[in-house]
Amino acid sequence: MDHGVPSLAHPLPGRSGKTPALPTTPSDFTNAHLAQRLAAHSSRTGPQLTGLHIRHRRALAYIDGELADGDALMPMRLRYTGSADS
Repeated sequence: MDHGVPSLAHPLPGRSGKTPALPTTPSDFTNAHLAQRLAAHSSRTGPQLTGLHIRHRRALAYIDGELADGDALMPMRLRYTGSADS
């Protein structure tokens, strides 16, 4: 029975149904730029963050923060979308 709702088994009109590919791996310059931007942001938002640990894997950056008392912040993941400024 058709209720006018598109089936999940078929892509929406105009869509291929494929997951878009991740952008290529960012350059070393872009990785360094990210580290500088994160360090500048943490210094503006408060002195409680004493360390940033950044790991890069393909188009993803994984960031862990460390507080002055040694506690670690929950890690976050950033996706490179093709521009250092986005």
